[in-house]
Amino acid sequence: MLQGLFRLEAGFAILAFALITLALAADLAGREFLNRGLFGAQRFAVYCMIVVAMLGFSLAVSWRAHLGIEVANKLVPAAWHESMERVADITAAAICLFLAYWAWRFIAGSFADQARGQGLEVLLWPIQSVLVWCFASAALRHLAFAAWPGLRPSRA
Repeated sequence: MLQGLFRLEAGFAILAFALITLALAADLAGREFLNRGLFGAQRFAVYCMIVVAMLGFSLAVSWRAHLGIEVANKLVPAAWHESMERVADITAAAICLFLAYWAWRFIAGSFADQARGQGLEVLLWPIQSVLVWCFASAALRHLAFAAWPGLRPSRA
């Protein structure tokens, strides 16, 4: 299941990054050949970058390439390291669930207000929804690593 989740998120990250490239290339071509850029291209690229960045957070957790506190390993006996890893994963999952909850509340406000972007007047809540997805996805991974330590990748 975690591999499928990884493939899904990586696929969307690659798609969003490709859309950034296409939008900015089209904007640049318009500026060079037509003396005017493509309306909304830069704002669209920013929205796509938000998606890429948040998916990058979730993907970093799956690779275990996110920031970790290694100093704790030096403060406790080696026999405790596995237990400390589980505590760290449970703590990280709790933090991610906390952030997912508050992201959901933030997005609910945007949905209720029908908030729209500046310049490119699209509804913001669909773009902001990636926050809930990525925090919940990271929490799921941390919980899986805590429950089944064999799934936990080695530190990148």
